[in-house]
Amino acid sequence: MVDDQLNDIITNQLGIEGVAILGISASSGASLAGLQEATQDAFGRIIPGDIVTGIDGAKITDIPSLLSTLNNYEVGDEVIVQYWRNGESNEATVLLQSEH
Repeated sequence: MVDDQLNDIITNQLGIEGVAILGISASSGASLAGLQEATQDAFGRIIPGDIVTGIDGAKITDIPSLLSTLNNYEVGDEVIVQYWRNGESNEATVLLQSEH
């Protein structure tokens, strides 16, 4: 799940370019790879999850760059997702699946 305005708020607040993961389906490739979505605390404040910063080395700076990059792949492809979590860069292999 992506949302332009919320993504801009989260990434600007963190001072990082990328796409905030706002929602992940339980059995999705992202979930199985261990990626984490944003959550809310008891007061309704957003707690950022992972920020996607790259896919197979292609820099992801915003939602259009994410969608454009993903258009180069097909369902069933595996990609290396570069992401930021808690101030550190990480990588995960994600199996691309169709949306349900």
